[in-house]
Amino acid sequence: MVLAILNNDESFLKKYSKENGIYFNTESMPIFVSCKNIADLSKEELNSLDFKQLMYKLCVLNFGAHFSEIMEAEFVGIIDIYEPQNICVILDGWDEILDTEKGTIFCEKLNNYIEQYSMVDVIITMRFSYVAPQLAQPYSGQYKIRPLSDADIREFCKKWCEIIFSPNQQRAKNYSLISEQILSSKDQQIK
Repeated sequence: MVLAILNNDESFLKKYSKENGIYFNTESMPIFVSCKNIADLSKEELNSLDFKQLMYKLCVLNFGAHFSEIMEAEFVGIIDIYEPQNICVILDGWDEILDTEKGTIFCEKLNNYIEQYSMVDVIITMRFSYVAPQLAQPYSGQYKIRPLSDADIREFCKKWCEIIFSPNQQRAKNYSLISEQILSSKDQQIK
């Protein structure tokens, strides 16, 4: 979704919008935040920073060297240049915030941001079995992502191994081993 917005991939966005009954602003600037990185921030940092600063910190943690050339002031300045209706904050893996206290602090910061900039689009992804956060604005919709089939799991493992392992026989062995272990797992979270 982020890549489609950045690349202005109209065909993907139209197809996705039609399938899910949602509208994407192709003029928007997506900000991808991986919620699992909240664990790397201290409670003091979470309490002392505003949401824009938190987004910056989390982007640096997520993208590392690719993002670290941008200074915090530049990042906040870029966000401030955009009209709120042209910002799309994507919070991926809300269920991966494992510290309840940190999750509460982060949610308060998010709510303060949403109250101040009510036109900002916020997309939150999480596993279906988790409770959605209480946000300052009502949800425009809630969508369940289709579970992966066995073929989907094998395809994902194959692509993952193609990126991680160099091209050789070991790659095929690892892909088969990983995908079959996932498929045979009794734990639905793993599968």
